[in-house]
Amino acid sequence: MPKLQAKIHPLNYSKNNYPKQIYAKLHKSTEKHAPPVLALADPELIGKTLTVQETNAPFHISSKFYKGRLIPLDVALSLLFKQKNVNAVGAVVHLAFKRGYIHEDAIIWLKYKENILIPHVIFIQV
Repeated sequence: MPKLQAKIHPLNYSKNNYPKQIYAKLHKSTEKHAPPVLALADPELIGKTLTVQETNAPFHISSKFYKGRLIPLDVALSLLFKQKNVNAVGAVVHLAFKRGYIHEDAIIWLKYKENILIPHVIFIQV
């Protein structure tokens, strides 16, 4: 498992150079009692296909799923834990980890370019 201190993103999160805004999109469930899913992603990742580090499976960050409204990163961080189902990739995951909201073992690492890893997390509250 890579350490978060490593270079993990082209924005160099290790120096706290986060994007000011990220995309947020709320997907309502077709199931009557299922909670919606909040999708969060950095703008520059939209449309890119990355690779899951552990399995080499492709992971597409589709505009249809992730591209919603641009919102401030701090607002996205606060929304992260107001939702029961979240799928997030990029800056918000790194920031949530640094503040102790997400355990490192919950992070799925996505290969972006050589030596650059992007953090991704999915969580479902039951």
